[in-house]
Amino acid sequence: MTIPVPRRAVRPAVSRRRVRAVVVTGLATFVLVAALIIEGRSVLFFHTLAPWSSPPRIHFCGRDYHRGGLVPADGAEVVVGASPFQQLARGPLWQPLYGHPASPHLRATGAPCAMVLYLRQGDRYRSYALSGGP
Repeated sequence: MTIPVPRRAVRPAVSRRRVRAVVVTGLATFVLVAALIIEGRSVLFFHTLAPWSSPPRIHFCGRDYHRGGLVPADGAEVVVGASPFQQLARGPLWQPLYGHPASPHLRATGAPCAMVLYLRQGDRYRSYALSGGP
């Protein structure tokens, strides 16, 4: 005598092809959304469509900084009379932006956070100078 199996207990087998298609579609969607986020951030804060290049401008601390020349590492890191060289923000691909921030008592009077920002490029830094007046 055989026992009948209820129809609800039998599940249709999901093919491997369908599972693979769902995984590939999910990964493609994730990569596309990540690329759009990076590109949008690059355009909004760094005014460039190519986040892997050095941007023409950087928006930081409510101000715009324009691209300057390349500076040797010791020229950027050691400035006489400046506050300690430190990371202040992140660049288009989240690379560190360095500078000499204004001291806390100057920031309270409305002085900008830094006069020059530096983006590391190889063994040197690309400088970005503050645009406009205080």
